[in-house]
Amino acid sequence: MDVIAPDLPPNDGEAHASRPPATDALELYRLTHLGKRDGWAEAVALLVAAVDVIAAAWILGALARPDNAWIVPLSAVLLAVTGVAAGSYLGRPWARQALLVTPAVLTVIGWMKGSEDARPLLLMGGLFFTGLALFAHRSARNQLFFQRDVPRPALERYRARQQDNPMAHHAWRYGLAALITPLFAPLAVFCGAWGLRLVVREARPRAALALGGLVLGSAVLLLWYLHALELYIALTRLLRDPR
Repeated sequence: MDVIAPDLPPNDGEAHASRPPATDALELYRLTHLGKRDGWAEAVALLVAAVDVIAAAWILGALARPDNAWIVPLSAVLLAVTGVAAGSYLGRPWARQALLVTPAVLTVIGWMKGSEDARPLLLMGGLFFTGLALFAHRSARNQLFFQRDVPRPALERYRARQQDNPMAHHAWRYGLAALITPLFAPLAVFCGAWGLRLVVREARPRAALALGGLVLGSAVLLLWYLHALELYIALTRLLRDPR
């Protein structure tokens, strides 16, 4: 008569050896994105490429003018900015720091060479791009691309926002920034609308942040539209009655 042995639980040591080691999800997230190009680097490259095309057309058109002595220094600045953008796209550490001062340098040059009427627009543009550079510089994702050590709490917050509703967070920040620099207003409106879309379709949280950014961005755009409308009406009246 065969004797059936009872099923015995495996030895603790053998069970532990047979189980795969637990994987730290946060460390896996860090290793997955370490050295991987992020959206900020691609956005900088596309922006500078567009600026280079416009500036090249401007320089070619200015060659026919008699007062074209400024073309050489402007071309040098353009090449330097292109080099910074290329270094940022390739993940060079020096480019990450140079990208912070590039908008300020361009604003100063434009302030010196441009007319007084264009200075407010130059100042707003400088603040806008400086803010974007600071935002990218502090982004945990951008730091991972440049293979920098990101503190674990900061990485946890960034990963949680990505799983949460990142567009809502962006909308609120851009909405607050639009109160200082109106150029952030379209970004606030876009991110707010997209964040609300995620709330409705995917049941993501942070509806209040998305709605707040959308309202702030829309309000700033409305105020600037009304201001531009007043200027247009005044200019129309001046053209009709020069006296």
